[in-house]
Amino acid sequence: MLESTAERSREVDRPTVYYFSGEDGTGKDRLPGVLTEPEKPVLRADAAAIFEDDELITRLIREAALQEAAIHLEGVEAITGDEEGPTLDEEGGDLEITADEGGSVDTVVDRLDDAPGDVFLSHTDPWKPDVDLEHHRVETAHCPFPDYETRVAVWEEYRGEFAEEYLVTNLATNFRLPQRDIRRAVETARYLCRTEADSDALGDRDEPEAHEGDLFAPVDEALTREHCYAACKRYSASNLEALAEPMEPGYTFDDIYLNDKPKTHLRELCGHLQYRGQVTSEWGFGEPGDRGDGVVALFYGPPGTGKTMAAEVIANETGLDLYRVDLSQIVNKYIGETESRLAALLEEAERSNAILLFDEADSLFGERTDVGDSTDRYANNVTNFLLQRLESFDGVALLTTNKRSGIDPAFKRRIAHSVLFDVPQERIRRRIWKDVWPADATVDTDGFDYEFLGLFSITPAVIRKVAKYAAYIAATEAHDGHPLTDSATALDDITITFDHVVLGLQYANEAGGVAIEGDFFQYEDKLRTYENQTVGRDVETLFKLKYGLDDQSESETDAEARSPTDREPKATDDDDRTPSSEAEQEQASSAEQAAAEPASPSESPERTGDLEPEDVIWHFYDGIRTKDHEAIQALYHSDAAVEPLSYKEVVAKNINDASVAGRLRRTTDESAHVALEFDEESGSHRIPMTFELELDDGRWRIVSISHGTPVETDDEE
Repeated sequence: MLESTAERSREVDRPTVYYFSGEDGTGKDRLPGVLTEPEKPVLRADAAAIFEDDELITRLIREAALQEAAIHLEGVEAITGDEEGPTLDEEGGDLEITADEGGSVDTVVDRLDDAPGDVFLSHTDPWKPDVDLEHHRVETAHCPFPDYETRVAVWEEYRGEFAEEYLVTNLATNFRLPQRDIRRAVETARYLCRTEADSDALGDRDEPEAHEGDLFAPVDEALTREHCYAACKRYSASNLEALAEPMEPGYTFDDIYLNDKPKTHLRELCGHLQYRGQVTSEWGFGEPGDRGDGVVALFYGPPGTGKTMAAEVIANETGLDLYRVDLSQIVNKYIGETESRLAALLEEAERSNAILLFDEADSLFGERTDVGDSTDRYANNVTNFLLQRLESFDGVALLTTNKRSGIDPAFKRRIAHSVLFDVPQERIRRRIWKDVWPADATVDTDGFDYEFLGLFSITPAVIRKVAKYAAYIAATEAHDGHPLTDSATALDDITITFDHVVLGLQYANEAGGVAIEGDFFQYEDKLRTYENQTVGRDVETLFKLKYGLDDQSESETDAEARSPTDREPKATDDDDRTPSSEAEQEQASSAEQAAAEPASPSESPERTGDLEPEDVIWHFYDGIRTKDHEAIQALYHSDAAVEPLSYKEVVAKNINDASVAGRLRRTTDESAHVALEFDEESGSHRIPMTFELELDDGRWRIVSISHGTPVETDDEE
């Protein structure tokens, strides 16, 4: 390309304006020396400094005429508004994306048309000429970022200095650096090798000073991976911190607890990252056209299963920096602004040779919806932009989500790896329980039942949470439940026991926001019990107010309930209870009759003949409606697996208007055993009920009663 450009310039008798675009370090600033005759001087100047004052431009042109020299203006992007990427406002902390607020390249070229000789301009972005020059012709060329083969060729020049040969291809794969920065990185690695200092000790220097020459001289097979990686990161772009939060990876594969499948998939992902250069370039598996060879991976699964930890593991394995995307800095209410910030983010990630972590990725990569309003249209525009940009993405992006279904299906084609993080298997959970205790804590693990702990199907994060709860419970218990008095910090003699772990599980379930599914079996007696008088106290109070009962135990109340007259309110302050009216006496008499010979609802109040199982249920709720405790007791089997309702329970159900809602359904229908399911309507709830009945001396009687979770019902009134 350079040869043809130079040939065209020699064939005309007019000077040329050369416009070279490309990222810093790609060689654009070295081209003026290649295209200019050796004896011809080149006046180099900073574009921003020269264009501050038109008089300076005039003086530069005059000097070029006097010396018969060419002019080279570097950093033209500084005067066209394209110099910097995203930055943070120091006062408000708000993100600013640099806009094109300066002059145009056309204006710069027009102003330099008076120069007597060739003019060279260096810029980061390509330019499409739209000028009509009187004295010059125009040539444009783009200096592309070096591809993998070019980077390997440059690193290859230093093969003899590397401690391990694989570093040539490894560095070319993981760090997209231009030639200039590769050479600078090698010199910095030499300095680090000799001094064992941090790369920050070099300050802002990009070139060694004269007195430091020996520190930057070549070494013999001494540059390690650590030296080279630290040096390469020094010359990677640094604007990414304006858009994402740097993370310090602290985990390795030995620290993460995963089932075999996801752990194997993670290792395959690491292999993709480490060998993508050789596979795509040397083996010919690269994407055609402008499609990028970047890597996008999705980690999905329940919270606490290790998705974010896995991102740190990947960063540690590859040696790359890890940045968590700050969505508050990306998402903006103004139309088009979010896309601009995402574009800057992905471009900086490519330049920074870092891994991007999108936590809760479904907020950005969510499924597109039918457009119902401007908000839907805006959200869809963001998704469409990401779909297009990821096609050419050359970096590494890791997405995490709790639900894979929340990701737009179109992204799945662009995701190279989808790794499911599920709850660890029982054998792995037992290992987590063994490893979760810090070395500084005193733990009596000899008394731990790991087989029992492994039964709970919980995530590693929950196990760590329970272990921490157990520690707090042990510390509090050692101070008699008063951790803020006297020697609250004296924890030297405290031991965490298995009992504390059981209590930690209980607490996590009750107050830790964790659903602990499973039984405690033989350790039920280790659980805390509470005096709970919430709902029961309210019903008891209503009972006393309505029926004038004084404080008695439930057993005493039940004993008194054996007489129909005792179930009515007191007429006097005496202990004797009598019906307050003839109607109540008749009601008591009919209750006795109902207990002896209950009948179907259609035959009530006469209750004769044998009852079918459905009739027993109807009479059960008739007894609740009439508060007929004895009649209800008579409906229970002599060998019932449950205790009959107490009188208080009958009254409580009566207060809540408990009744059968809908039809009764036989789920078991045998000659001597029937199970019936139906909904009980009680106050503002519906409760799924199951009654099991068996024959008792030839009559169907209730053996057991169970219920499901109450469901609130809407008040139709």
